Amino acid sequence: MKKLVKIMAFLPLLAAMSCGQAEYKLTTTFPDDSQDGSTVYLINYDKGDTIDSAVVANKQAVFAGTFDKAIVARVLANQSRATFILEPGELALNWEDRSVTGGALNDSLAAMNKELEAVQAEAQELSKQAKEEEWADDKYEAEMDKLGEKYYGTYLRHYELNKENAFGWMVFYNYLNEKGFSLEELKAALAEAPAEYSNSVRIGRLIKSAENVELTKEGCKMLDFTVGGANGKDVKLSDYVGKGEVVVVDFWASWCGPCRHEASTTLKDIYAKYNDKGLKILGVACWDKVEDTKKAIADLELPWDQILDAQYIASDAYGFNAIPHIIVFSADGTILSRGLQGDALMAKVDEIMGEAK
Repeated sequence: MKKLVKIMAFLPLLAAMSCGQAEYKLTTTFPDDSQDGSTVYLINYDKGDTIDSAVVANKQAVFAGTFDKAIVARVLANQSRATFILEPGELALNWEDRSVTGGALNDSLAAMNKELEAVQAEAQELSKQAKEEEWADDKYEAEMDKLGEKYYGTYLRHYELNKENAFGWMVFYNYLNEKGFSLEELKAALAEAPAEYSNSVRIGRLIKSAENVELTKEGCKMLDFTVGGANGKDVKLSDYVGKGEVVVVDFWASWCGPCRHEASTTLKDIYAKYNDKGLKILGVACWDKVEDTKKAIADLELPWDQILDAQYIASDAYGFNAIPHIIVFSADGTILSRGLQGDALMAKVDEIMGEAK
């Protein structure tokens, strides 16, 4: 109860801090001098706009400025990132653990993350116990459902306390994103949220993604998209899909460990088994730098065609927000499966190619 009273006591202060121009200073400290001389960026997390940039010197980068109210922000350093609340006052970002101190909203964020991590630890212990004691599937699922309610209940509790500030918006967005709501569920949740949430770029993208998920379910036809290619020549998904062969499309990025693993294992196995038997693989690089994608293709020795620099074009079209995301298209461009990986993907491809013979 004392903790709850303490959090609620912050609310008048947070409201006052959001009125008029306020100053901030953010000092980012890196664990070693490997970043010295590089430029790091302070980004508006929702809109993606660059707020400021700074050159790292003596293991530190300093950002300072003014704003109308606190926002969710992100610091980008090479391919790494840290997400936090940019709020008035002197803030310190410890790059080693991505923690931010010096503000009430970031204190609330840290407290919530600690609670969520505790639930995740419970889930890990539960999984271990279930395996050791050989629980029935229904018992395991029931216990995990209880922990799921506890996990998402943590989000909702912090949201209710902070819905009028930047932390509340961040909690609401993460809750919607992780829950994987349908289009109607998203609209219902948004109808109960503060009106300004409807102007959020990221929440708008969730709505659009949910709409496109409905349009790209199994059994639906390919939804085409266009990416600007080299030398000004556009590249379309339809340049590869719907051309008379089964196509396995891998939406991925160079920085994504699971993407690299899936490409190096399952997809290479599929390529070796079926490349000369009426199946092709296509990579679509999302949310990545072209030079990093090209390096990963060379390092991993990926032999299939690639669409580079798709950024959010492909993920918006097909409504996914995590990678790798793999979709299998039939010879005429019908979606046969989506979201499978590993053995499940291999089994599905075996089934499809068996039917295609």
